[in-house]
Amino acid sequence: MNGWILITILIVIIALAAVFVLLHKYRKHEYFSHETDYKAFFWIGLVWMIVGAPMFLWSENSSMTWLFVMGMVFFVLGLTNRDKWGKKGKISPKEQKWKVISVAAGVILLILGVIAFLLFIR
Repeated sequence: MNGWILITILIVIIALAAVFVLLHKYRKHEYFSHETDYKAFFWIGLVWMIVGAPMFLWSENSSMTWLFVMGMVFFVLGLTNRDKWGKKGKISPKEQKWKVISVAAGVILLILGVIAFLLFIR
């Protein structure tokens, strides 16, 4: 039982740290300094609609209907802003370094979370 309390405390600390980092970036106007990639919205919406359509049509309890609906929202958002596709700003080396570090930290935390889950599930 003490293991679950420790994991819960660790998760709360990580969540609070993430919130503080996002608030700091928002205040410095660094978080929203890039252009929205509407082409990515289009592709995400297309994939979610393709995956969600069978779940929407043949699901008995309709628990996954949100996947198809959200796919349609992303798809339409991407299509309506088609004129803005491909207009990306340049990424500075500093921003690229922090993105790589963030992704690596996220992958490491995901792996540690899966390991902790598997250790404490038994």
